[in-house]
Amino acid sequence: MKKSFGIIFTIFLVFSLLLGSLTGYAADWNDGTSGFSDDPSYWGSNYKTWSQGAAEYGNALNKYGCWVVAMSKLLMEVNAVPKVFNPGVFLRWEKENGYINSGFYQTNKGGSGYAPVAYAKLYGVTLTVDVYPGNMKEADMLKLLKDGKYLIVQVKSKPDHYVYVARDESLKAGKIYYWDSWTSLNKTDKRYKTVDKLSAYNRNDLGYKVYCVWAYGIKKKETKPATPQTTPQTTPPTTTTTPPPSNPTINPPVNPPAIQDYPPEPVKTPVTEGWILASNLPEGARVTERKWIYDITQYTESTNANLDGWILIGSEWRQSGIGSIEYANFPSGFDKNHEYYKLYNNSPFTAFENESTKREVTNTLSEYIYWHWTYEPGLPGSSVNNRYILDHQGYDSSTGFTFKYFHAFKDKNDYEYYSNLGVYKHNAGKFWSWWWFRIDLMKSTYTDYTKYYKYTRTVKTESNTYPSGTGISNVQEWVKYELPEQTNVPAPVIDPSVPLEDEAPRIILDPDYVRTCAYNGNGYNYFKLRDIAYLLLGTPAQFSVEYDSYSRAIILTSGDEYIPVGDELMGKSAPDSSATITNNLIIINGKRYVLKAYMIGGYNYFMLRDIASMLDFDVDWDSATGNIIIEPEQPYTPD
Repeated sequence: MKKSFGIIFTIFLVFSLLLGSLTGYAADWNDGTSGFSDDPSYWGSNYKTWSQGAAEYGNALNKYGCWVVAMSKLLMEVNAVPKVFNPGVFLRWEKENGYINSGFYQTNKGGSGYAPVAYAKLYGVTLTVDVYPGNMKEADMLKLLKDGKYLIVQVKSKPDHYVYVARDESLKAGKIYYWDSWTSLNKTDKRYKTVDKLSAYNRNDLGYKVYCVWAYGIKKKETKPATPQTTPQTTPPTTTTTPPPSNPTINPPVNPPAIQDYPPEPVKTPVTEGWILASNLPEGARVTERKWIYDITQYTESTNANLDGWILIGSEWRQSGIGSIEYANFPSGFDKNHEYYKLYNNSPFTAFENESTKREVTNTLSEYIYWHWTYEPGLPGSSVNNRYILDHQGYDSSTGFTFKYFHAFKDKNDYEYYSNLGVYKHNAGKFWSWWWFRIDLMKSTYTDYTKYYKYTRTVKTESNTYPSGTGISNVQEWVKYELPEQTNVPAPVIDPSVPLEDEAPRIILDPDYVRTCAYNGNGYNYFKLRDIAYLLLGTPAQFSVEYDSYSRAIILTSGDEYIPVGDELMGKSAPDSSATITNNLIIINGKRYVLKAYMIGGYNYFMLRDIASMLDFDVDWDSATGNIIIEPEQPYTPD
């Protein structure tokens, strides 16, 4: 390699779709009443729960804004935003500065995933971005988070969908969670305005898997200009409506920013006072103290209908007591001295309900009480009825007998009733008569309830250790720091009037990608021609691909924009065993060549160096990592 690149941005150069298939989405952004939906009233204060559904219903941000929302959450996390910021604000900036086109596609300006990098520069934050194609394992994603990265993940393809990784929540749980922007439909077929819960890694119910990961890191904080420039300085813009590649990696390192030229003035570096976000820690600073500020959601319950400082979220009745009694409605002739009268001369319980308590009552039949009065046996009488049963005690002049013996017993049996006599027949033996009156013995049962009210609140909390437990959100690490006490030259100040220029991007094809997408024939790697054209799209080495069916020639033209067909970077469509050698006629910039190639699944695979030598871009191999490195701005040099 002929050029030292310094710190490399690993970036997908040609990821250009916001989401979706190869067809356009929204030709008119203003199909809703708000267009950009950048008014703060559309969005909640918790950026992690921002949803596409918060945007004006029917406009493009509502329908297809997952990538915009994910990038907005990233910018909030790294604190590279103005005082008033939301996805609508970021979308308006993207359109005004050429990072998204009228079809709602991301453009190639500055490279894939570069829009938040450019935006962060306006607010003094220098970001790097590494792109990892393929189905990254959860453990590898967690390692990136532990290394200080902020992740955006492509979780669906055709249509594409992008989510922001819940960084603090994932580190705390030891597993990957997403703050998705795509919520389910409510009853009016509209998206909910906020995300109600975290989404897990590889959600099978939604068809999620990892197609590609963008890992953003904070390189350093710049001195903020007094008035941020409205247009970030990047590489010269190119506009395209191509879909995103989902595999190889591209690295654009960045040149140092233009600075004002002035003589150095020795100064003494002071110790910084106060707290700052850990993400804003200056390079070379030593942390002297740490704390975490976070929200903790608490829950409690009370029998009070109002609780100061808490939000009522529900209530429920809970059983607080139960009891029962037996009772009977005794007639006037029943002996009031009898034990049954003393035990059961009660009233049933009464049901009630008020704001805080209630009682439910059930009354059921327990058994029967049979009773009568009799006189002494053996005395004469005219009939069974008037001899043995009366409902009172004392002398009966009609019979001439004194009824002085009272008898009663309990029984669950329903004995035969003689309606003409109004009595029940049962031979009770010792009670001297078969004829009885009857009353119902009832059981009254009550169940008491107390109402409990459920409350919640969110409390801003500080801790000198990383928080753990349930209900924790919005975790931010804050630090105090000091710089070494030494004489330094003042740091250069960014001059916003001088454009920032990026170094040439590099495309990195790692061994996993080569195994997936390339064919190895006789020790050489052959790549699908359309994949190569797709990777170089938007770079100085871009070229178009056409096929002339009459001459059966493949035509390549340097500098022309490649038009994707939709199956780039999707891997081989047939097994290697199906590869057949083909000597295709290829016309490059008007010159005719015959190059050795392989046909696999209807596609032509060429040696990368053959194409590089004819189109004049450089290819190197890193023996330490096994990476193939394409340098679009470097002339071809044979090994």
